Amino acid sequence: AFIRASSDPDGDPPALDDAAFRKWLNKTADGKTPERRSELEKQGRATVGKVLAEYVALWKAWAIAELPRRKTIALYGDLFTLRHQLAAEETARPHELIWGIGISSRKLTFERAEFDFEYPLLTQAAEIALDEMTMSLEIRPRSTETRVELDAFVACSVPGATEVERAAREYLVRNKEHPVTPFDPASFTDVLKLAASNLDSFGTYRETTEENEPVPPAGEHLVVTDSWVLLSRPRSNN
Repeated sequence: AFIRASSDPDGDPPALDDAAFRKWLNKTADGKTPERRSELEKQGRATVGKVLAEYVALWKAWAIAELPRRKTIALYGDLFTLRHQLAAEETARPHELIWGIGISSRKLTFERAEFDFEYPLLTQAAEIALDEMTMSLEIRPRSTETRVELDAFVACSVPGATEVERAAREYLVRNKEHPVTPFDPASFTDVLKLAASNLDSFGTYRETTEENEPVPPAGEHLVVTDSWVLLSRPRSNN
């Protein structure tokens, strides 16, 4: 009764509910001497502290196992909802699911206003399939060509953006027998390095070394990473 615990594995660990403890102490020590009250408080806090230490260890062990489970449940829910949205909005507000590779960041300027750019340079249209026997979801690429996403650089008049876009498209056409996939760095490393070095003379290509490593914040110079992301976006008419 004196322990406050969260059901969120990403929340704060269990702690003493001081209000509940003091309510108990006031009731228990009612009519007793200050010395006896102090003794009861000391004994009570020691007892609760011992139980709390044991429970915190159990809670942390539960949280470590529960956190990835909760993330998986949330991801499944998002993808399941998105699957229905992609089908329902086919004519009204068409969206598409893409698998973006080569998430890049840089500060760009458009109409004299600076903004932070963070977007994948290569995208592959994807689809979500449902196994009605097991209810498992499968994300797989659609049979469309990989797109080069340099519209922002072209719109912001970054020198060489048009040429880099053309060179990247030609590279992908020449290597159709080796399609782009996030699970094979050899399928995209060369084209990402091409973009990094030609869109910015101080641009860099960076390989992620840790799982879930964040993309570098947008700065003065372009940073192209080998990270990938799944996202939905409005589908263009062309």
